[in-house]
Amino acid sequence: MRKYREELLAAVAAALSRRVEDLPSDLDYPPRRDIGDLAYSCFRLGKETGESPAEAAKRIAGAISTPGFVESHSAAGPYVNFVLKPEVLARDTLPAIDSAGEDCCRGDEGRGRTVVIDFSSPNISKHLAFHHIRSTMIGQSLCRLHRARGWNVVGINHLGDWGTTFGKLMVAVIRLAGESFLDSATLSDLNGMYVAFHKAAEKDPAMEDEARFWFKRLEDGDARARSMWTRFKEISLADFQRVYDRLGVSFDSITGESFYNEMLDRTVADVEAAGIAEISQGALVVQLGDGMPPALLRKQDGATLYLTRDLAAARYRME
Repeated sequence: MRKYREELLAAVAAALSRRVEDLPSDLDYPPRRDIGDLAYSCFRLGKETGESPAEAAKRIAGAISTPGFVESHSAAGPYVNFVLKPEVLARDTLPAIDSAGEDCCRGDEGRGRTVVIDFSSPNISKHLAFHHIRSTMIGQSLCRLHRARGWNVVGINHLGDWGTTFGKLMVAVIRLAGESFLDSATLSDLNGMYVAFHKAAEKDPAMEDEARFWFKRLEDGDARARSMWTRFKEISLADFQRVYDRLGVSFDSITGESFYNEMLDRTVADVEAAGIAEISQGALVVQLGDGMPPALLRKQDGATLYLTRDLAAARYRME
């Protein structure tokens, strides 16, 4: 792009019958790719010549002879926008990236700044699926790109490791298999147990209440519930890691929703202190207005929800 910028600035200078060194070097990337790949701003030029920036842009657009890598150009207000030929861009760029190797695209504009990238984030007790791979690889690429540009990157795998789902799994294990089942269970076994719960609950709806009861026990720190949940997590993480290793993916932090449990009381208390929460049918909610359903922060039985943990996570990351 540096080469393209130099040649385009030379073309702009030629259109104005000026030397490149005497021309404002206001060639940069436009805010949106649909506008163009590069744009020349005419604000400083217009100030020098006494014409409006829009007039200067039209004058350049009408007189310029663009280099061969430019597909089209046009004046849009105070800018001259340039669209590059994709085939030329690929032909010039890809070999340069390949030859540069690990040194490609290095920079330091991110120095002293931190970016938190949340990616992959599967639910434990279920297999990684294709939609998880998409998020995983996009997130991994973003982490590598930001590190190459000098950022302090914190890549987070925010596991779905909390919620009534695990109460259901506990009930299924206790009722249908016995807890010794977990000694040799695989991730496929856990997934099968979750499916089995729903089939059984169709005949015995009371199992749903039992699942909520077991999740509340987990939230309250019950040793038996905690032991089963820990095993669910161990089995899942081992299988996930097998896939991550194959893909060359790594994380700086693998925490999950459960990590934020100790922060929930403070989070809820601060929402209440802000005066925006209310009790509705025994639950703590925030009315969002505009026809939206209320945000539920704490259920009638005292259990928290994903939103509660997400608020705590957002605060933790910011701090």
